[in-house]
Amino acid sequence: ESLGEVEAAAEIIENQREDAAEPPVGRQRRARKSTSAATPEAEKQQSRTPSKKGKKRAAAKSNEDIVEPAGEPKPELASSPRSRRRSARANGKVVKQYNDSEFLDVPLLKKEREELGKNVSFAEARQLFTKRSPWVLPEPLDSSKFQEVALATLKKVEKIDRYSLFAEPVSDDDAPDYSKIVKKPIDLSTMKTKLEKGKYKSAAYFSSDLLLMFDNCKLYNDDEDGGNDVLDEAARIFALVPELYGEACLSVLKKQNKEK
Repeated sequence: ESLGEVEAAAEIIENQREDAAEPPVGRQRRARKSTSAATPEAEKQQSRTPSKKGKKRAAAKSNEDIVEPAGEPKPELASSPRSRRRSARANGKVVKQYNDSEFLDVPLLKKEREELGKNVSFAEARQLFTKRSPWVLPEPLDSSKFQEVALATLKKVEKIDRYSLFAEPVSDDDAPDYSKIVKKPIDLSTMKTKLEKGKYKSAAYFSSDLLLMFDNCKLYNDDEDGGNDVLDEAARIFALVPELYGEACLSVLKKQNKEK
């Protein structure tokens, strides 16, 4: 092999070792190609509104970059009145500590989002989402309330997904070559089904699928020219999800307190 080929191979291997928490900037943009001719006016109009066909781009760089929890987290203990100190990790190293009670501090979550500004980028939204990964069910919520919290979160995400980008599975008819590009598809309706069947044993696995959904959107819709309306809309939703999860936790906690 030539020296240039060896160096290129080494660069590819190095890129694959990137931290999963980093935005997927290396996997290059595959813009969908229209199968029919379109007038300049039609193309201009299409660029203004995220189409349902351009939906879901959700799976960072490659699906290997999605770090799923190594083991099942211990059940949440409702008996302890104190919040627990958690350590978020990247490549096995502690990067930040946080109290799980922060998931109940909706004003804090909202403030963090608003500090990013109105035109939040996908990378900024992803960093905000993973700031407290893996997610937990905060005390004093009982572990039996997890399914209720997760379902409420999905409903909230559905409500703000105004173009139904993530509502249903994406077919190759809607998005050409989608199945060739996205190897682990996931959407809100599929997550609901998994939740009903008890596939999510903890908030960590639930948040992992949410992250995968947005990363798949990035993988499929990313393009070299930038200014992608689908990704802009996905970033807007992405940045709101931690806040929506916090609202769901707080709402279910209030119900739980009334039951006692």
